[in-house]
Amino acid sequence: MIPEPTARSTAAPPAAETGGRALLARRASVVSAAVLASRVLGVVREQVFAVLFGAGRELDAFITAFRIPNLLRDLFAEGALSAAFVSTFTQYLERGGEAAAWRLASLVINALAVVVGILTLLGMWFAPAIVQAIAPGFADIPGKVELTVEMTRIMFPSRGRSRRRAGRSSGGRRERCRP
Repeated sequence: MIPEPTARSTAAPPAAETGGRALLARRASVVSAAVLASRVLGVVREQVFAVLFGAGRELDAFITAFRIPNLLRDLFAEGALSAAFVSTFTQYLERGGEAAAWRLASLVINALAVVVGILTLLGMWFAPAIVQAIAPGFADIPGKVELTVEMTRIMFPSRGRSRRRAGRSSGGRRERCRP
């Protein structure tokens, strides 16, 4: 048996609610457009790499060296940690006030900086083993493993900086995250 619709469900939504939906739809379309632009630029980037490097060991080494530290960036800056932080920060803001929320942000950013710093140093130190594990076929081509290890050691600190920047940005309020 289907329940009878109530007066509330058949009535038109309040003006504030429809305005909120329009704002949400507009923001979602901006995010969707940004994701699309990112994908298109990614294809362009790959084409430029193919033209500049050509198909060979240098391009393979560069792509592998780029992706190893990039995986950590994806986990820390763009993964579940970011999603969990935003909801927790919002709860602190609502329940404990602005000072408590920014104190949490400061603690998380400092802890993340320490963890990312340690992971960066470990990644640089263990780059030969990581490259062997990720790209075992590289050992068949002379010099490819060494080139990939060297590039990985260069990329780890630079990708670490982007992780720290992503953690500090906090929606354009970088100055508020300082302890």
